[in-house]
Amino acid sequence: MTTVETAIGTAKTMVLNMGPQHPSTHGVLRILLELDGETVVTAIPDLGYLHTGIEKSCEDKTYSQVITLTDRMDYLNPLGNNLVYCLALEKLLGLWKCPSARNTSA
Repeated sequence: MTTVETAIGTAKTMVLNMGPQHPSTHGVLRILLELDGETVVTAIPDLGYLHTGIEKSCEDKTYSQVITLTDRMDYLNPLGNNLVYCLALEKLLGLWKCPSARNTSA
């Protein structure tokens, strides 16, 4: 509970996380609400919020199986997640492609 100054005096408010639960948001929208009773005082959207335990799911998979999970980390940019995962993996494993292949993939 926080205290906020309103037009009619001091009021106590409650901060509440709303989402991600609606199917149309695909789990990437969370709204931080500050409520005064049933009245919304502030609403702060948090885009890209998604926590599904992907790190834990990756622990028992091979490197090539994890690429299907990186698609689901953020529905707004799945190809970017795949690219970053592959580039990090290549760097960690010391896999270097020939220059022409490197120019076409990144």
